[in-house]
Amino acid sequence: LQPNSEGIICSENFPGLWLDKTALLTGNLLKVIEVVQLGLATVEHQNFAEKLSK
Repeated sequence: LQPNSEGIICSENFPGLWLDKTALLTGNLLKVIEVVQLGLATVEHQNFAEKLSK
């Protein structure tokens, strides 16, 4: 997977799974968690989680 223009890798198979490539590689875990939380707050992730719960 390639990061977008903001350096974020957005999973196509798991909607809402966002990873900051630079933060991961530099060990900036606070930034990694922040970006993951942003992805989990998206409508796409909410819809995905709802489908899994059925």
